[in-house]
Amino acid sequence: RIDRALYDTIRTLTEKHVHSYRDDIAMKNPVQFCPFCLMAYSKSASDASAPQATDQKINDRNILKKDNPIIRDNIIVKDCVINEDRCPFCGRSASEYSPLPCQLPPGTILQERYLLGQVLGEGGHGITYIGYDLVLEIRVAVKEYFPIEHCTRNISAGLEINPLTGVQARYYSRGMEKYLNEARILAKIEKHEVIVGVRDFFEENNTAYIVMEYIEGDTFTDIVEKQAGRILQEDLFRIMKPLFSALDALHQKNILHRDICPDNLMLEKSDTQETADSASASVLFPGNKRIRLLDFGCARDTFSIKNTLTLTLRHGYSPIEQYQQGGGQGPWTDVYELCATIYYCLTGVTPPISASRIVED
Repeated sequence: RIDRALYDTIRTLTEKHVHSYRDDIAMKNPVQFCPFCLMAYSKSASDASAPQATDQKINDRNILKKDNPIIRDNIIVKDCVINEDRCPFCGRSASEYSPLPCQLPPGTILQERYLLGQVLGEGGHGITYIGYDLVLEIRVAVKEYFPIEHCTRNISAGLEINPLTGVQARYYSRGMEKYLNEARILAKIEKHEVIVGVRDFFEENNTAYIVMEYIEGDTFTDIVEKQAGRILQEDLFRIMKPLFSALDALHQKNILHRDICPDNLMLEKSDTQETADSASASVLFPGNKRIRLLDFGCARDTFSIKNTLTLTLRHGYSPIEQYQQGGGQGPWTDVYELCATIYYCLTGVTPPISASRIVED
């Protein structure tokens, strides 16, 4: 307790001086944020027509303080931060992005730490946003528990999610409890080069959030399209080999992914560009290094799967047991999805729905 009190005192005094210094900087060089890449930039006073990249990254927390007038109801006011000029880093304009009424708008801050940008993906169980950790000063992926069959939200009325009434409310509450429990399990898994790591999880806005590594690269859906519909066998199995041990590590912890598909497998970009003639360079993309398994929003432990009341379906990739409540899901479920994904990568054709194969195949 004494150590914690001393730490809090030192941090308060330090932030007071840092904020004072940064306030002076911000007045001279106001920072704007890109909702797509979450990089910060400012306009040059000498050339107001062109945005200039700045070394003032998004960690300039003086503009994120609660008592700052540009923050209202935990959301950065759009015309104060997000500018119509194009981002000098990604080349896109904030006007190009318009979130749906159920999605958190760019500039939302969670736990006074995680700044949210655009939506990266959305499924039946949740929404994933690009985020920025204001403490560690790194980009992250923030997954929000949002089972669309059990809840609603309209941002014009507030940030909180509203579960439906009756039995749907019980399903929502039970699902959120499992969501957080699975985050705890994933966080305890030893770091693996393929499995995306969990950095944090918490409850806010009447829902739950999981903060994970932010991975940049190409999904296998994108890769197949770039390769004119198919990936060569020798390339595919060399790239996918580490995924097999990753799935084994999950299954050893009694965790099922339940949503393996080309969209949830990514070839991560490397920090250093390799030359095309390098022996270790990928034939597909020399700048990419390793396969990563994404989106654990549908993950379940093998015990709770017996009592789950929600179905996770991705037609062409989901095995027959996922079309049935309590249908006997297990490690074989992930194996089927992985094999269906390999089939797609080799042929460019989505496999037939498993329910249609059960009679004659």
